[in-house]
Amino acid sequence: MTLQDSHDYSSLSALPLTMSQVNKVKNDLIASISDSIVIHNLQADRIKSYKSCADNQNPHQGNLIQALDWNPKVSNVISTCDNNGVLSIFDLKVKKPTLVLNKSVKTFIDITQCFKVKFDDNNPLNILLHCHEGSKTNVLKLFDLRKMDQVL
Repeated sequence: MTLQDSHDYSSLSALPLTMSQVNKVKNDLIASISDSIVIHNLQADRIKSYKSCADNQNPHQGNLIQALDWNPKVSNVISTCDNNGVLSIFDLKVKKPTLVLNKSVKTFIDITQCFKVKFDDNNPLNILLHCHEGSKTNVLKLFDLRKMDQVL
């Protein structure tokens, strides 16, 4: 199989790509991050790339996305976190974020920066976040996405 790259990725993101990850369910999808999420689809012997959402719907606009993780059970759901303490869950089917957690959410008021985000492989409704919270560094928080005002 020969992949033909038909895109200039520089037009999809203002900053260099900082991380990429293969989808855990559909290995023909790869997500890359910088100031936006770029999805690469490797189907049909060519690469098709697009942003996960329009710029005006990007909750990370103006911030550097630090990490991403694909949902281990649902191939169209991806989580991201940024250097300004924002955690987002994107649904690629609707091409927009379905959940955004930031300082407007009670449990996120003191989160100043996020470094890593990870779906729980056994329960994909739980998410683990590595962050700074207030004066505390290297805090790990486990969230149940069904109860966003509670930390487990």
